[in-house]
Amino acid sequence: MGFLPFAPSYSMAIAVKNWLSSNTRSIDVWQEVWGWVDSESSPLSRYHACSVFVLFPEMIPDGKLPELWGEILAVVQNSDKKNDSCTEFSPWALRRDLALHYTYHLEARLPENDGGNIGYFAWWFSEQVAALFPSKAGSAKFYREKWVKPALEFSTLSWLAASAPIQRSFLRYITLSVESPWAVALLTMMGAHLN
Repeated sequence: MGFLPFAPSYSMAIAVKNWLSSNTRSIDVWQEVWGWVDSESSPLSRYHACSVFVLFPEMIPDGKLPELWGEILAVVQNSDKKNDSCTEFSPWALRRDLALHYTYHLEARLPENDGGNIGYFAWWFSEQVAALFPSKAGSAKFYREKWVKPALEFSTLSWLAASAPIQRSFLRYITLSVESPWAVALLTMMGAHLN
């Protein structure tokens, strides 16, 4: 599934809604979506599942709202830098640090390019690389500390030294300034759809 939070009209929630409208048999959306999450190794699947039920709260079965709030809280908390020492934070931070590393690396070497395209590629590539590591949170913490952080420090210095002019974009701003685009997107959706 998506490595970036998409606008609601392109989200997993719309894909699920379209799937339901084209399917004639009765489907337990809650079970299907969380079953998919449990089969995935990426923490991003949790964000996408939460977005389905935030955008379509009528799909939440009776008695499952507290469970959804727990999942939403896990996405928001585990993508926050304050939880850096928490093992569950590591898979999110690994992806963010990889995206920053690739953004800095590419911007330093490709001046005058579109910051949005570079950011999009950096996020996509960070998910591809993160998927190569073992999926356990402890492994993500190890690889982040031992491999990714040193590379990020070097690419940051290269980026600062190059001071390459890059075309502005909102995605570039998000990549360079926001700790977790998933948490921001989920909180934004909640403001409009979930009471």
